[in-house]
Amino acid sequence: MPILRGNGTQILATSIVLPGATGGPLYLTKSGAGAPPYSFAGDTNSGLDSSAADTLDFVIGGGSALVLSAAVLRLGLAASATPAAQTLTLGENSRSGTDTDVGGSNGTVRSGLGTGTGTASSLIFQTPTTTGAGTGAQSYATRLTVATASVTSTVQIIGPDGSSGAPTYAFASKSNAGMYYPGGDSVRISTQGFDRINISTTTIDLYLPLKMGGRYIEGDEQTAPSAPGSNSYRIFAQDNGAGKTQLMVIFASGAAQQIAIQP
Repeated sequence: MPILRGNGTQILATSIVLPGATGGPLYLTKSGAGAPPYSFAGDTNSGLDSSAADTLDFVIGGGSALVLSAAVLRLGLAASATPAAQTLTLGENSRSGTDTDVGGSNGTVRSGLGTGTGTASSLIFQTPTTTGAGTGAQSYATRLTVATASVTSTVQIIGPDGSSGAPTYAFASKSNAGMYYPGGDSVRISTQGFDRINISTTTIDLYLPLKMGGRYIEGDEQTAPSAPGSNSYRIFAQDNGAGKTQLMVIFASGAAQQIAIQP
């Protein structure tokens, strides 16, 4: 049975009829004090209120748990107007078909803005640590934290393969420079849309001159490698049999020639 309260009076009625052929508005006074005007007999501090113009507050336990306005949907605004930590849980989406972007607008997820002291806050993404049918009590682990100066991930970040002209990991001011996956067991670095370095399980291939910039190349003695392919050569160092290091080059023919020897 509906209950109508006001000024300390409680009225029981089977129905409330508003004037006019099609009814009319029912106005109630905003409370803002943990006693929403639209509430329940068994829970008078939970219900519907309005904390400001053009705003609806869903009040739970005397505090605004969900605030709807023309500009924002906000979770976790406590009765003291200080943002409290709250969780928004989204269920599985079982709809079929293609989702559309209503009105061409963008969606924004925003963390709390602190308590007015300028304290920075973070946006944290968590997922369950246990899943499956019959799973008991859930626990959650942080996977991604977006702070004011950094983004921290505790899991692998996987992107598309990319290409030399549009590498997977690029830069805001240079979208054709970065790193991508060309296939096989290799990674490539490109600039200006062209491959510059290829790193595979067996070689590091350079597609431009190597400039040392005042540095040097250091290597160890080894046994002579096999001959390279056609029109190629391999430079290596070996012991000359008398305790001195030889710098050698070997050609596709298999012939090796000394370039220099330790004095």
